[in-house]
Amino acid sequence: MVCFYYYLYRSMRVIKLVIFCCLLSLVKPAFAQLYNFKVFNNKHGLANSTVNAIHQSSEGYIWFATQGGGLSRFDGKSFRNFTKDDGLISNDILSIYEDDQHNIWVGTIEGLSKFNGKSFKNYSEKDGVGSYEIYNINKSSDGNIWISTFGGGIKIIKGDKVTQTLDTSNALPTNNVFCTLEDKDGSVWVGLYSEGLVKISKEGKLLHRFKDLRPDLRNCSAFSLAQSPDGTVWVGSAGNGLFKVKNNKIEYVNYPAIEKDIVGKVIVDKFENVWAAADNGLLRISKNNEFKLFGEKEGLSSIRCQTLCEDYEGNIWIGTLGGGVCMYRNEAIVSFTQKDGLSNNKIYAVLSSKKYLLAGSLSGLDYFDGEQFRKVNEKSIVKSAIACLFEDSKGNIWVATEAEGVVVFSFNGVSFNKIKHYTIVDGKVVQPAYKITEDKDGVIWISTYGHGLFKIKNDVASSVIDKNLTGSDILPIYCNVNNKLYAAVNQQGVFIKE
Repeated sequence: MVCFYYYLYRSMRVIKLVIFCCLLSLVKPAFAQLYNFKVFNNKHGLANSTVNAIHQSSEGYIWFATQGGGLSRFDGKSFRNFTKDDGLISNDILSIYEDDQHNIWVGTIEGLSKFNGKSFKNYSEKDGVGSYEIYNINKSSDGNIWISTFGGGIKIIKGDKVTQTLDTSNALPTNNVFCTLEDKDGSVWVGLYSEGLVKISKEGKLLHRFKDLRPDLRNCSAFSLAQSPDGTVWVGSAGNGLFKVKNNKIEYVNYPAIEKDIVGKVIVDKFENVWAAADNGLLRISKNNEFKLFGEKEGLSSIRCQTLCEDYEGNIWIGTLGGGVCMYRNEAIVSFTQKDGLSNNKIYAVLSSKKYLLAGSLSGLDYFDGEQFRKVNEKSIVKSAIACLFEDSKGNIWVATEAEGVVVFSFNGVSFNKIKHYTIVDGKVVQPAYKITEDKDGVIWISTYGHGLFKIKNDVASSVIDKNLTGSDILPIYCNVNNKLYAAVNQQGVFIKE
């Protein structure tokens, strides 16, 4: 029996990884979750622990716009910082963008700089930019650079020259612009200070105006913009939380924790999650409209979130006010032990569906009811080690045990009911059962360690006798798309049955 437990232990190493993923789809927020945040601050070389903007360049560098510390570039290992001493127009940076020629455009509280990889060029009044605060830099689909200024409207740069200015003289209700976004249809959305939101053509023609983001609010400011694949435009306000616009209809996103927050940045990640950096934490809205607010308890260094960026690997970078930068990687790990109802901490098998989550351990079978694990109190398995759990095409649950054969259950949404119990077949004990699978014809196959291979067809069980099956210690079994059964036989190789 030592060998049987050895193979179970090897399986358990994989199960430890699988169980976390299964639990995430069923777990409720009552349990403490450990989120994978990594924090970088000035101790790690970041120029300043207040970060206003983040951008990943085509070369893979992560660039950080810091407040008072200049520009920081992270290569995955260390930071390199750039300041006025290196040619920047100011050390108080608000925005970053990379153009098609791989120049890094830097918006500051004193105007615009451009870094070509070697040196900085600063733009002045004579260049048509001026010394305005620049909160956002974007590129339109025709390759022009759109500069959002506070006081000077929008400066459109083609090549290296300002070719057009959009302001109160021709297109905008105010010259105080926070951000721009070109949507999928080629229209440009413009976030304004105290004048809400407008949608214009690239030529500057007004298409739609949203002066009051909400009927009960006046003089609203739209601070950040993002668009989902379905065309929804997300609007982060300066003090009134989050909004969304679809088919030119604006809707308030009712989430009380951030309803009075500045939403400094909104992004939509590759999984279509919406992320909002707010004063009271990091808000995530899933594609299924599920809300999650991350704070210091979840691993953020500060709840005062300023900005966001998704890198090429899908990591979310969060710039904070005074807490440096946090990198969010993958998803939460939810840990369950005997304290949460498990019969034993040694888990050998996990089975998950939309209806249930089962965990087979050294001490029997447990199911997760959405809040905690509970024991499946069937006497035939209540104390037996569970090696494998399998759901067949009819929805029945097969439980392979170490000392009690194989038990089959149905589940009605509330309770588990025993249907069959296979212990002895053709004079052979069906134990210790190791793996269970089903072929395309609905035949159930069971491997055991010491008593060979069994099959169950139309509820009739039989022992598999085949001259090519030379061993009785059957470990993993697998049925492929061509309905071939593969069985790994201890020290004998692989048995294949057509």
